Amino acid sequence: AGQPGENAGANPLSPWLDKLLRAKLQAAVLLGDHSLADRTAQEFFQRCAESPLAAETARWQAQSLLQRKQFQEAIRVLESWSARASEEDLACHIRYLLAYAYQAVGRFSEAEAQLALLLQAQNSQWKSVAQLAQAGILVAQKQYAQAVPLLEAYLASGAGRQDQSAAQAQLALCYAWLRQTEKAQELYKVLAREYSGASWFGAWTEQLAEAALQTGDFLWARSLFEQLAGQADAAGRQRALLGLGWTQYRAGQFPEASATLGRLLAMDKVPPSVVAEAAFLRATILAKLRQPDAALGLFEMVVDKYPDTQWFGPALLAAGRLQAQLGQHPQAAQCFQRYVQSFPQANDLDAALYDWAWSLKHLGQSEEVLKLFERIHREFPKSPYWAEATLRLAQQAYQTEQYDRADQLVGAVLAHAANSDLRPYALYLQIQIAAARDRWDNVASLVQQLLREHPGSPLQVYAEFWQAELAFRKKDFVTAEKLLEEFGKKYPAPPAGLAPLVALRQAQLLAHQRHWEEVIQAARRIRETYPQFDQLYEADYLLGRALAMKARFDEAREAFQRVIRSPQGAKTETAAMAQWYIGETYFHQRDYQTALRAYLLVDVLYAYPQWQALALLEAARCHQMLGQPEEAQKLYARLLAEFPDTAAAQQYRQSLPGPVGQPSAGPSQPTSAPEGLTPEGPTPESPAPKGLGPEGPASEPSTPKGHAGPTSPKSSSRRSIPGRWKYGNIYILPV
Repeated sequence: AGQPGENAGANPLSPWLDKLLRAKLQAAVLLGDHSLADRTAQEFFQRCAESPLAAETARWQAQSLLQRKQFQEAIRVLESWSARASEEDLACHIRYLLAYAYQAVGRFSEAEAQLALLLQAQNSQWKSVAQLAQAGILVAQKQYAQAVPLLEAYLASGAGRQDQSAAQAQLALCYAWLRQTEKAQELYKVLAREYSGASWFGAWTEQLAEAALQTGDFLWARSLFEQLAGQADAAGRQRALLGLGWTQYRAGQFPEASATLGRLLAMDKVPPSVVAEAAFLRATILAKLRQPDAALGLFEMVVDKYPDTQWFGPALLAAGRLQAQLGQHPQAAQCFQRYVQSFPQANDLDAALYDWAWSLKHLGQSEEVLKLFERIHREFPKSPYWAEATLRLAQQAYQTEQYDRADQLVGAVLAHAANSDLRPYALYLQIQIAAARDRWDNVASLVQQLLREHPGSPLQVYAEFWQAELAFRKKDFVTAEKLLEEFGKKYPAPPAGLAPLVALRQAQLLAHQRHWEEVIQAARRIRETYPQFDQLYEADYLLGRALAMKARFDEAREAFQRVIRSPQGAKTETAAMAQWYIGETYFHQRDYQTALRAYLLVDVLYAYPQWQALALLEAARCHQMLGQPEEAQKLYARLLAEFPDTAAAQQYRQSLPGPVGQPSAGPSQPTSAPEGLTPEGPTPESPAPKGLGPEGPASEPSTPKGHAGPTSPKSSSRRSIPGRWKYGNIYILPV
């Protein structure tokens, strides 16, 4: 019905039928009998489609559809007649209704096009109506600044007195959204005097209060919501109390907001959506008031009872976060998992994944944690959590000696300009990776870059220690000693994780100076002061060396045994060295049988070729001293076959009396210097500091692992992912 040309061949039964049907349709619309209106319009276009009244009939049919908010059907009817109506007033009316329908469905540009045609009309009244409608479209699009001059011009023209109140109401809303509060309040007073009892006044006041709330005018918003709460019907009072609660919350009046929302939640017949919103907001407020149990109860109520409301997701996420704060990580992890599964397209999915990862970390599920960080890294390159997640993955790659991947990931973090706070930590991880690869020139340049670009950062103290460490690595012990002395003066109380390492380096420098008595005192002081130091086995190794050099062999072996039994050091090269030195102490006491067993344990228990080779060499010499030349020869042969490129093999070849490579009994004395234990091979140094760095106020940095000289293998021990510290709205990982 309503389309021109439909049933064009139908002949009216009488000359007045079209007039009668049009009048019947008009009456049905005015009376609100839309079922009758539909039947009448259908009959008209079946029987009178060619009537001159067809356009006007279509207009009444469209009005009926618009009253029922059937906008798409109204558009279908009106589009057919917008260009066909010959009489100007009717054509303007059709275009106006079509613009209204377009606006209702969000087709604003098409609505404006219809209004532009109205502005060209000869009838000044339609021009004024179009002007007001144009302003309405701009208001609907939140283009308040553009709407104001149109509304002011409309009111100044004096046209359309019947629509003056509507124009004033829209203009007041524009002023409120534009923070022109005095103008908005003046119009409100004018309209309140004349229209406070009108059906539209309450809804408009609610819109005005919302605008004041959203623009931060909490005083006026509170006044308007309080008026509505005292005057409106039950549903209006409920909305007003909810608005008042939001206003008080936004103004920081948390106890007052909680009380207001409590009044709302105590009311009868509150719609589920309003209950859910009020409960969510009150739970948020209670959490701020440090009433976590009550807050959690309300969040869980929304989750359990109102899963069909828009507040289900926010409540689920908030419940998980609050449970995490309370240490209830199993329940928190379930909330985060449920949120991720329920809202796979959520705007804050990255935040939920991040929070879930931290709860799983507290539950010790490291593999799942890394999977979630990997997902953030892969799926959310613009997330505020991307840089940290990527740095976490880089740290894990470093800890598992996947240095290429670690380099690639940390390079991506450094190229990610959005999060400059993570940059010093990424640089520091680059230092660690370069040190693990023995790229000391890279370490030096990166340390200088860190100090230059991030002065005063929490990492400055570590970078300055690295300057001394670099000198130590280069065997410039004089410079290392000087830098450590300056470091101690500048940082008399260094971070707890760094202090024992400084003490260890100072003890190692004393060993290089062969000040054995001072080494003994320094190593014992480390044991007493830092009993939880994860490199305590290094101090025990130094202590054993110094005691052995003073010929205090029993005490030395006790220190070496602590190295071997240490959970942190048991599989390191330091343990292999300690085991070798135990054999050496027995050899110097001429207990060759016990020395033999100690040396052979090095080959059996450890996989460090330099020390295995030395152990076979010394074990063979023990056989010689025990008068077992055949057994000695077997071990010399093994030395040459299994470790041909080691210093021990070369030393053995040089000791042979005949051509190189011919077997002989070998030397009958150990290679140690007469005064004590100074074998060829690695010097008593620790490896490059791995994991060293600040980890925020809650925890301390990991420290160097293992023991290695210039040619020795790296220790494989690493610390697990450390804790986090907070800045802004996301958590940052100090590496």
